[in-house]
Amino acid sequence: AGRIALDKIGAMGMSWGGSTVAVLAQEDARCLAIVQLDPGSVNAAGFSKPSLTMHRPEDSEQSVFDGSKTNAIWFQISNTDHASFANYVIYSTTPSLAANREAQRTIQTYTLSFFDKWLKGQNNHLHESSSASFPRVINYRKK
Repeated sequence: AGRIALDKIGAMGMSWGGSTVAVLAQEDARCLAIVQLDPGSVNAAGFSKPSLTMHRPEDSEQSVFDGSKTNAIWFQISNTDHASFANYVIYSTTPSLAANREAQRTIQTYTLSFFDKWLKGQNNHLHESSSASFPRVINYRKK
């Protein structure tokens, strides 16, 4: 009891679910931060919540990042496809299961670092830059 802070919600979505969490954050004050995994486009002008967006190299959609004035992170993960961002790595067309596991490790570690900062106030600073420990993070951008 008492372990869920309903006034400090973080939301994460993949594909069109990524666009949906952006709309949720704009409409619900309880949603304090979002993570988007290879999302579709959304009208995000004046977006004001912290956001972390991760994409495959072939997709450069940046509507939430572009609509944000601050606290926005956007990057791509090399050697991924759209299905790589789901938690069922066996469906990806990326040739190596090991490559998909590494993509999932990158996604999960950056997501936890980001949510720990914005929902728990615990900052390990990993999500604030690219890291030699995660060499597949490319085209890192931050506001």
